[in-house]
Amino acid sequence: MSGRGRGAPPPPPAVGGGDAARRRAAAEKQRAAAVAAALQGPVVQVPAAFKNNLGVVYYLRIYVTIVAGAAAGIAGLEGWGGFLVYLASQLAATAPLLAKCGGDYRKYFTSWDKVALEHVFSSTAILSYILLWMLFFNVCHVF
Repeated sequence: MSGRGRGAPPPPPAVGGGDAARRRAAAEKQRAAAVAAALQGPVVQVPAAFKNNLGVVYYLRIYVTIVAGAAAGIAGLEGWGGFLVYLASQLAATAPLLAKCGGDYRKYFTSWDKVALEHVFSSTAILSYILLWMLFFNVCHVF
């Protein structure tokens, strides 16, 4: 049988057809480059997965807010020092997110600000921090 099967290699280039052989080689290089680009192309983005990831960020930030508010209250911080603890704790919460992502946040989030700033300035996080900060400050230092 002289026909090519699925796994058969392509026929060798003709000896003496230099121009045609170069065109074939260039076309083969282009196909190989296109296949390589397709394999490393854009990541398929699933909206439900992104929504779940943002939910994980939200719960992490709220948990960090609770712990930081309690710590600031127990430490007896007042004024801007307490708010600096809040900002530092939210900044520190970014490190475990990046560690969980393996450093490549693009697989799990649409942009860098979703990792670093999502829910940092939300009213839920800030008011939870203030509530726990005041509660623990009053329990430890006032009563």
